[in-house]
Amino acid sequence: MDANTKRHLLLTGMMGSGKSTVGPGVAKALKWDFYDLDAEIERTAGKSVAEIFSQEGEGYFRRLEYECLESLLGSPRPSVISLGGGTLLDERSRAKVRDHWVVWLDLAPEELWRRVQKTQRPLAQKDFEAFRALYAARRPVYRETQTFYLRCDHLDPDQIVHRILPLVQEGAS
Repeated sequence: MDANTKRHLLLTGMMGSGKSTVGPGVAKALKWDFYDLDAEIERTAGKSVAEIFSQEGEGYFRRLEYECLESLLGSPRPSVISLGGGTLLDERSRAKVRDHWVVWLDLAPEELWRRVQKTQRPLAQKDFEAFRALYAARRPVYRETQTFYLRCDHLDPDQIVHRILPLVQEGAS
């Protein structure tokens, strides 16, 4: 699929990287739909991500995640999709996103950790060293799937939106 036929822009990166915050702004500027994959999973399951993890386990969550991603990517309407931090660990998901723009929002692990400390994210409930190891393990997957890389340290959401827009607009022309 060449740049002129890409339909969706996917935001990837670790939890706390700002995907769900930045996504609506990018979608609004492009006049595209916006979807938060975790919110779609919660809507489908009728329970929170934390409840799914605790009651059904991570394997069940990942199956739902793939099904929701597949459904969103099947839409003919262009959209911005905020992926979960672990979505691209699944080879099937990586294969699905290859035909779309993938922007990796990256920050220092210390900043990501600071941002997720007040959340209920199941994989951010341990200590910083475990979080740093998760970050290190995921980086190669983000690197492999990225179309564009954006380091977001010291950038506010509006600045990030304005750095993403030219990437997509140039890629589409």
